[in-house]
Amino acid sequence: MAIGANTIIGSGGVVTRPIPANVVAVGPPARVLREITDADKTGYRL
Repeated sequence: MAIGANTIIGSGGVVTRPIPANVVAVGPPARVLREITDADKTGYRL
């Protein structure tokens, strides 16, 4: 299974199919909950 870049998989999520980039996925099986937007950025940088 492929997990896209910048994707968050919730705790306990079981990935059974490809997950696109820039989304939050939760649940068993993992399903897309919502897209990650610019409003989610907190200004934290590595």
